[in-house]
Amino acid sequence: MKLYRLFILILALYGNVLSAQQNISVKKISELNGISSGFRPVFISDKSIVYTDELNNALFLYDIKKKSALNLCDDIGSGNHFIISRDGKNIAYKSYKMDEYGRRQSSVYIIDIETKVKKVIIQDVRELSSIDFHKGNLSFTHQQSLKEYSLNPEKKSKNGLLAFTDANLNLVAVENSKQNIINPLGKGNYIWVSVSPDGTKILFTKTGKGTFICNSKGEDIINLGRLHAAKWSKDGKWIIGMNDFDNGHKYTNSQIIMISPDGKNRQILDLKNIKIALYPDLSSDNSNVVFNTETGKIYILKLKYR
Repeated sequence: MKLYRLFILILALYGNVLSAQQNISVKKISELNGISSGFRPVFISDKSIVYTDELNNALFLYDIKKKSALNLCDDIGSGNHFIISRDGKNIAYKSYKMDEYGRRQSSVYIIDIETKVKKVIIQDVRELSSIDFHKGNLSFTHQQSLKEYSLNPEKKSKNGLLAFTDANLNLVAVENSKQNIINPLGKGNYIWVSVSPDGTKILFTKTGKGTFICNSKGEDIINLGRLHAAKWSKDGKWIIGMNDFDNGHKYTNSQIIMISPDGKNRQILDLKNIKIALYPDLSSDNSNVVFNTETGKIYILKLKYR
């Protein structure tokens, strides 16, 4: 057993060394046809993606082979924060509306990708955190209370690390149902928060400071530099995001960045004549990247590792 654990440790270390040494180049760039205008695209599988409209008020399912798009919902704010379950079978998202006093009321929905059936999980409430899929559950906090909706009630999930931004944009870590505001870099606004696939680390951006990784206690901080809309690859070997700039009215430039979780290997993808590339997402095998331009064109990059 000890030899087996040592072997696994060596493999993990070897994998980290490989990711630190690898160079990434773009082998092919392809525009997706049949999309009039799309933003914030995310892979469901190698055959389909989900994207939103320019105002983030709808979600669409796009079949890459058939080159056709299907409208899944038309809820206000649904494109601002939507996530795909690990098995690719469900989409969860938050939407909002204003009540008679001008206060924002938030709701959470799940869509079954196969049946297209939409279910409301919680509706028209305040103090709702960001959402996350974790070990078969859709998880979030409402009024500082942890809520978990099981996608498979027959299969009990084990407690693990969760991380959210609360209504005040604090970074909240949840372990074994115990919540703590950790705010690793002190008070401020924490956004784009997610837990690593192995459930041990938290990726986050603090506005005005940059993007970082920490543990569940907010310690062992790794600085990834300036990186917006950062997210983990499915295997946790890479972080992908954008380095975007604007003049206060429109984007002026935006590059796609891939970086190893230790921060040692930071690479800018060469997109040739595409000047503004936004909201990238990696496929499950890290071989493709999908992103949108400022005008709503969606492209897929075929990557080459060496």
